[in-house]
Amino acid sequence: MVRNLFVTVFVSTAIYLGYIETAPAEPPFQLIFEAEWNDIPCSDYPLTPEKWATECFGPLINTQVDCLLYNLCSSDAYCCQLNNGEILCDEFDKLPDAWVWRYRENTKQLIKADANPPKLACQYGHQLGIPVIPIVRMNDCHDQYYKYELSRFKQQNPHLLFGKSDSPGIESITWQQFDFGHQEVRDHKMAIIEEFITRWDNDGISLDFERHPRFFKEPGKAENAEIMTNMIRRIRKTLDRVAKERGRPQYFHVRVQPTIENSYNMGLDVRTWVEEGLVDLIAPGAGYVTVSLDLTEWLELVEGRDCWIYACDNHWKTTEQTRGWAKLMHQRGAHGLQLFNYGHLLHGHAKHTEPNSEALGTVWLHELHPRYYQVLDEIGDIDAFQYKNCRYVLESFPHELKPERRAGQNFRHIHGVDGIVLPIELTVGGHRVPFGFADDLAGASRLGLPPRVTLELKASGSWPDEFEVRINEKPLPLETGSSSTGNTLSVRVPLDLIRRGENDLIVDVINAGDADAATPKLTNMNIDVEYVYGDPKLIDSQPHLQEMMRPLEQSMGELPVTLAVGRHEVAFQLSEEWPTSDNQEAPPQGVLRMKIDNYTYYDDFDVRINGQLLPPENRRARAHFIMNNDSTITYPLGPEAVRTGQNTLEIEVRELNPGISKTPRLLSAELLVKP
Repeated sequence: MVRNLFVTVFVSTAIYLGYIETAPAEPPFQLIFEAEWNDIPCSDYPLTPEKWATECFGPLINTQVDCLLYNLCSSDAYCCQLNNGEILCDEFDKLPDAWVWRYRENTKQLIKADANPPKLACQYGHQLGIPVIPIVRMNDCHDQYYKYELSRFKQQNPHLLFGKSDSPGIESITWQQFDFGHQEVRDHKMAIIEEFITRWDNDGISLDFERHPRFFKEPGKAENAEIMTNMIRRIRKTLDRVAKERGRPQYFHVRVQPTIENSYNMGLDVRTWVEEGLVDLIAPGAGYVTVSLDLTEWLELVEGRDCWIYACDNHWKTTEQTRGWAKLMHQRGAHGLQLFNYGHLLHGHAKHTEPNSEALGTVWLHELHPRYYQVLDEIGDIDAFQYKNCRYVLESFPHELKPERRAGQNFRHIHGVDGIVLPIELTVGGHRVPFGFADDLAGASRLGLPPRVTLELKASGSWPDEFEVRINEKPLPLETGSSSTGNTLSVRVPLDLIRRGENDLIVDVINAGDADAATPKLTNMNIDVEYVYGDPKLIDSQPHLQEMMRPLEQSMGELPVTLAVGRHEVAFQLSEEWPTSDNQEAPPQGVLRMKIDNYTYYDDFDVRINGQLLPPENRRARAHFIMNNDSTITYPLGPEAVRTGQNTLEIEVRELNPGISKTPRLLSAELLVKP
């Protein structure tokens, strides 16, 4: 249940005439939810304040979440109105892409309705008793990939950026970021930070140093660290002043590199920040390193101080995988947990689908699978999920240098995750993979919950001809309870082989096999712990109309069709019989489903089949969300709408959105009927 932290804070501070700087005797929060609200405006247009509030706060009601971080930034612009910052995509008169247009126009709709998102964040968060803390990304280079996010400030001040480079290294993926060696950059960021702190009734500030972490041209210099620390000191003074004015704490949260040394090399002297009492909450690694995150040096750094370490997980994962990570972080001593980028609109799963880690498309809250947010009811309290099924998934990033920002050595270096072991080449000899394990197998057995533990190893290419697997130097019997599918090996693990805490997996390659073949790599390692075998999947028994239907056998004419103003025809052949009914009042027998690229709300068109107008009021449109211009357009079809044989689909476009420079296209069309 949401903790009514604000009641506690107000009561405890009301006895003072003014705010007195006292830190809690224990961590202030157990479960921090970091919301990517910069993605919300990419949803269907128009976005109303009511819909915004439902999607942003609905998932948090009656959960263990007791602090909300919210992000409204992408690149150097914001999905809200700031006096010192720009509205995202507002630099361009016309935009080519529907998803970018929605970004801007939905944000403007909210502002026009007196629903500026920071205002709504404080309003609804405080109603729920959840402290709300805005995020300022200290660097964000999405605009180097999505050019219409480029701000006026960056366009007018290219000398403040690192600049383009033809090098395949870090420079190739960070050139659009700010160089904090310039006073103008620091002033620009400070104005935005101080506006968030003072303009709205927030509960602090979060600085994200890890979204795209590069701040100085030359790493590791002491003067870089001093520049950043002076900014941190100034922000702390502002927070303390506001705390006294409001009579409650103002928290300072930072996301930094996974090690203290890497942070310092980036110009982030976190050790000094802690020693001077400047920051309250630290998320090392920012979720780019999860089960491999070593908290030891961080816990030693803050020991005896009023500063707390929060382990962070990045991107939505299945309930079982998130449990495994959370168990391990609790065991390693994290003061709390933080979830980053868990928004369902970005990674949603509809009720009729089995949840998995793939992004399946836009899903509104009322359509969401019931298990999607299950972890919000559990992972803040270890007692709530200690003996529930879980999965440990070791991270794996290529070691080779690649030009993409999310791949290979570039990713490892810039996010400080070089300590991640996988993948490893399975050459002749022993190969060690350290891993943590937090489940109390002996305790579960004593409670009558004997678990089943399964190790899953995946290789690229064929496995070596002869190899052995050991856990903590004890041989793992591959002959018993094991199975192999393709390049994946699954082995039942005897409970006495694995221990609670740190473990070692050893793959000992004795005979590699064909000398001319490519050396296989161990790419993935997972451990499943099942207390309830065959955990049932909660599948909704009433899926939506379209999901209950099957496509008929049909042949559409040549697609795609550019939908310029005018009349467009697509002939199609229906091989199966269209369902008919003698009852003219019969409900719709099927659906016409079209995928249109670059459709927007203001496009004006009629659709006919065989000359019969499909009522516009029955049309439903659904955007495919972020970084995607496609929308699904559907019409219900009655019993006489279509005939077996030759048919004609006609689209008459009368007017197109003048704010979009790219013409929509009909990409696909199909007929679906009830099975």
